[in-house]
Amino acid sequence: MPVVELTRLDEALAARQSLRAQIARLEGELAKITASTYPPVAVTAGSARRRSPRLLDLAALECTRDELAGRVSTAHRLRAAQSASQAEARALLAAMLANPDQYRGVTITNAELGLPGCTTYRAVPRRFSRWWRVKVSSGCPLRSTAPREPP
Repeated sequence: MPVVELTRLDEALAARQSLRAQIARLEGELAKITASTYPPVAVTAGSARRRSPRLLDLAALECTRDELAGRVSTAHRLRAAQSASQAEARALLAAMLANPDQYRGVTITNAELGLPGCTTYRAVPRRFSRWWRVKVSSGCPLRSTAPREPP
């Protein structure tokens, strides 16, 4: 083979390796973002892909890298919005616990706080009193143990 063709093949191989490394880094970053949020931020895949094995050319690798970069950018934006919303909910809960009478009827859920479970916090009046308190629910309702009848 002539030297020019070998140089061109080496450049193509280096470009493919670089693109695959970039794709791997972006996929890892997207996985870290998804795993570090609760509830997990959902970033959908862009285009429908063929699922059969194939060797991607440089253009397809660049397209894949660009799509992943867009998904990572979207995930960063969604994570920041979710963090801000959860911080606001935590601040509201702290204020509600300090002065329940100023937050009459306000309800905050664990999902809004970024916590697992079904717990809710609600400012309710004390029975037979003018005082207010924050009532913490006991969590998810129990399932009925009675068998269902078919419709």
